[in-house]
Amino acid sequence: MEEYSEFLSRSQSKLSKNLQVSAATRMLKKTFHHIEAPRDSKFLEIGAALGVGYLALKKSGGSQYTAVEPNSALNSYMLDTFGVSAINEELPNLTKLDSEQYDCVFSFHVLEHAKNHQEALDWVREMTRVCKTNGFILIVCPDIRDYGNYFWDSDWTHGYPTTPNRIAQLCKGLGLKILYSESLHFGFNSKILAFTAVMIGRLIPARYLDAIFSHFGKRNLVSSFLMMFSWGEVNVLVKKV
Repeated sequence: MEEYSEFLSRSQSKLSKNLQVSAATRMLKKTFHHIEAPRDSKFLEIGAALGVGYLALKKSGGSQYTAVEPNSALNSYMLDTFGVSAINEELPNLTKLDSEQYDCVFSFHVLEHAKNHQEALDWVREMTRVCKTNGFILIVCPDIRDYGNYFWDSDWTHGYPTTPNRIAQLCKGLGLKILYSESLHFGFNSKILAFTAVMIGRLIPARYLDAIFSHFGKRNLVSSFLMMFSWGEVNVLVKKV
């Protein structure tokens, strides 16, 4: 995954990251309602990237954090910025991690990077292996029903289209118990907010406005705005039984 180092060079505004952390914190806090002792539980994040999951877990109250990050540049970023030494391994071969080791395994915007449905299945199977029995797996990724073509254009490594139903079916195939499978907008499960967000997304011609703003050095400005405030995120929590 060394070629993915270009991810670091993309525009990462402070506002955008703060919004991502805020939404991720709400998702983790919702997960905490199902965990008996979240403050004492061991959490594993798959794909540490720029530390959104790490910051969200700290804000949620979790303390025992381990991260896996296959990209050396992102590994260095985590170490230099947060003092976190992420394990340099890649799904589906987490050879440095024992089975039944973590109370909760979570990933933010990782599964959509699988090449196809079989690879996505193998990734979740490995996440299940390192999760304790009666432990939890949280999967968050873009809802392609809202993202549309931007799902492919926003990241060249996107390969597996994700929706709540697709992820739920995949997890059921592995014998996992579905606790919830939904599409959130800015971390909230609100029908009114979802309807408003979808209507805004359909009314704004993001592709053409992006082309105009790109002439002023603001690449994908409108799409990035819609991604944060309008388009849904798949939020699936399952239990290993």
